[in-house]
Amino acid sequence: MRHAALFIIAASVALGGQMISRRLEKRVRLLQKICVLFSCVCTNIEFTAQSAADIFSFLSSSGDFDDLPFVKKCSDLLLGGESFEKAWRESVLCRENTVALKRGDLEILLSFGSSFGTTDVLGQAANCKLHMKLAESKLESAKRELEMYSKPARSLGVLFGAAVYIIFM
Repeated sequence: MRHAALFIIAASVALGGQMISRRLEKRVRLLQKICVLFSCVCTNIEFTAQSAADIFSFLSSSGDFDDLPFVKKCSDLLLGGESFEKAWRESVLCRENTVALKRGDLEILLSFGSSFGTTDVLGQAANCKLHMKLAESKLESAKRELEMYSKPARSLGVLFGAAVYIIFM
C-alpha cells in the first residue's frame, strides 16, 4: 500500500512538471492566435467596414478561433444586444476562456476592447495594429519563457518525483 501511495505522489509531481510545460506551450499558441485575431479584425475593418457584431460573428463562425473561446462568447453577447465593450470585457474576464494567459496578456485584450469602436475606420485599424504589436511583444516573451523553462520543468518534475519515491521508500 505504501509503495502505491508513493508511486502516485511521485507520478503527480512528475505530471506537475508536464503541466507547467504544456501551459507555457498553450500560452504561446494563444498569443499567436490573438495576433492573428487582431490582424483579421483590422483587415475586416479596413476592407469591409462591418460592425463589431458582424466581424465577430464571422470570425467565430469561421472556426479559426476555436482556441480563443472568448471570441465566440463575445459574438454571442453582441448578437444578444450587449455593447461591444461590455461583451468583450465579460468574455475576456471569464477565466476558463483565458486560463493559460498572464495578467499582462489579459490587459492587452481588455485595452483593445475598451478602445474598439470608438473612432473612425482609420482609428480602428490603428488600434488593431497597436494591439497586435503589443501582443507580438508578449508572444516573443512567451517564446523565450517556453525555451527557458519548458524542458527544465519537465525534467525537474520527473527528478523530484523520483526523489520523493526513493527518499520515502
